[in-house]
Amino acid sequence: WRQRFSRPRMPRRQAFAPSANSANQGSNGAKTAALVLQEQWRRVQPKAEPDEFRVTIRVFPLLLAQGLWSIFVVCVHLVTGFRWTNSSIIHPLLVGVLGLLLAFRTNQAYERHWSCGKALADLQKVLQSMLRYAAHLSRDDWEIYSCIVRHLIAFPIALKQHLKRSRDPEEYMRVLEYTEIDDLVRTGRPHTLILSSLSMLIRPLRHRDDGEGKSLALWTQMDNCITQLQAISCNLDLIVQLPLPASYTVHTSRFIRLWIGTLPFVLLGFIRPVLVPIIVLLIAWALYSTEELAQIMEEPFGDEIAGKPETIKLDVFCRRIIFALKQQVWVQETLDSRVNARSWVITPEDLPKVRQLEK
Repeated sequence: WRQRFSRPRMPRRQAFAPSANSANQGSNGAKTAALVLQEQWRRVQPKAEPDEFRVTIRVFPLLLAQGLWSIFVVCVHLVTGFRWTNSSIIHPLLVGVLGLLLAFRTNQAYERHWSCGKALADLQKVLQSMLRYAAHLSRDDWEIYSCIVRHLIAFPIALKQHLKRSRDPEEYMRVLEYTEIDDLVRTGRPHTLILSSLSMLIRPLRHRDDGEGKSLALWTQMDNCITQLQAISCNLDLIVQLPLPASYTVHTSRFIRLWIGTLPFVLLGFIRPVLVPIIVLLIAWALYSTEELAQIMEEPFGDEIAGKPETIKLDVFCRRIIFALKQQVWVQETLDSRVNARSWVITPEDLPKVRQLEK
């Protein structure tokens, strides 16, 4: 892919015409297209596990400690007859406070998760829009068009590495030239460098306007796309660098443990002592799992230091966006070749296979 958009422009019919193998498939073309679409659908809709984050396993130490504490309270009650009657009044009064804390906690965590998901969807929309605008340059300015395509495909990779605090130059090998990769490695914010490069690439459009306003309108649309890309990257960066207040998280966790810790004293006055540990474990599992899910969702891209998994898999989304961009480039060039050949139809056999786009 990098070599294709780095070398001089080939004749359009030679570069993007359907291959001979696709033309000779005949009746097998529909089956091949169906298999390609089926493979693409599997990539877009991966099979999710019932409990992907293993929440029950993560809260198991707390459940074990709570179960042992409940058994100890029941044993003390059976041996000494001790019963704390005042707790039956305190617990109903604190249920409302506990519900508000958990509701606000989970709502804020899910809002951060959903905001990241919407930002990634907007990222793909803006990238594809700018790629569509750049297609107007493919006939007259092939060098600028090819550079824009390379930078747009490299932008999700750079943004992903920035959000995950990692650097892997090998991910750019199939997209950018070696001099461009060297510049990205040297900077601390590679996605910002790519946006600056895109601004410089479209700058000639503003100065070459002939008075009709076509080039100026194209520059305006592409510049708006760059502005939107910068806003999306800033929003994602803000979510990563600005977590929820730690004091609120600690307070909620302590409150839940205190409430569940005194729950056995309340249940001893209403149910049989043998059932107290079982009921306490069920209630503890529900509350601790809810609080653990909130802690996981408040870091959508994960936290290796805290041992939190990522709820939004950046690698998967990055591959999907890159695949969509490459597919769009392929369709655009195939359409141009069909228009030049006075054949305006794109058949499923013209679309490349998944493995072919990943090269």
